[in-house]
Amino acid sequence: MILFGTMAALAGRLEGQVGLDLLSATSKAEGPGTGPSENLSAHELGIRVKARFRELDDRLRVELDYAGREPIAGTYRNTSRRLLYEAQVSYQLVPERLTVGFGRFAAQAPTFLLVDGLNLTYTSKTFSAGVFGGRRGVSSSLATLGPKDWLPAFGGWFGFHVERVQAQATVVYQTDRVRVASAGNGRWLEDDVGGLQAQVRVS
Repeated sequence: MILFGTMAALAGRLEGQVGLDLLSATSKAEGPGTGPSENLSAHELGIRVKARFRELDDRLRVELDYAGREPIAGTYRNTSRRLLYEAQVSYQLVPERLTVGFGRFAAQAPTFLLVDGLNLTYTSKTFSAGVFGGRRGVSSSLATLGPKDWLPAFGGWFGFHVERVQAQATVVYQTDRVRVASAGNGRWLEDDVGGLQAQVRVS
């Protein structure tokens, strides 16, 4: 179920989406050595919330994107997962040209990268460029990192677009918290690794 909403706030414009889903899974094993219970079940509720607030002739924006899954019943429950994909305030210093943003955002990177920090973007008719810097907010295994987990992430990109041709070059340094092995009871042995990434795309 997905709900959409748009309303004029006291000042500006507020748009939002709310999505709900219910996942139910069951399994039955009748062979020998099936353990204490031959019936396994898991039921969980998923939620997705997106919101965008625009003000000052669209120059000021506040954007939110959250997704979560919560176990609600069953003999074999999954663990909760709560991910904040975006929580950013941005402002156009120069209308339609130069924008600065602060908060959590999806960075321009060759791989999945959510950053807590600052970003600056410039756009014109023929080219665009941007830089960002901060710390990684979510690991590649979709685990939320705490405020004390400082895994640096920064980079920049440059692109140009003319008739029928688009090109972009991106260079990023990022650190990730990688799960090495299971430690039991839902815990993991982890290691922090960092590296430089570069990508060039032409279409």
